[in-house]
Amino acid sequence: MNLGTRISVELVDEFLAAGEGEETFLNSYPHLTREDIRACLALAAFIAREWRPALGVPEFQSEQEEADWWERHPDLIAELFERAAETGESP
Repeated sequence: MNLGTRISVELVDEFLAAGEGEETFLNSYPHLTREDIRACLALAAFIAREWRPALGVPEFQSEQEEADWWERHPDLIAELFERAAETGESP
């Protein structure tokens, strides 16, 4: 998936998840906008909401519990994006 550019939605989400700020990202990719970043984050939320139950991702009691679980299952993040791409769904 991409934003109609050569930048993938996954790249945007991974960049921000790594702790880089929006300003740093936009300076690195000046042809993108804050609206593009918001669209990527909205897609990530949509994917998580729609596909988590199908993949057996449990409900979490705390942010730390969730972070620990995802750290142990990084392959599921890629699968979430792949399934969304296959169905062509978007927020």
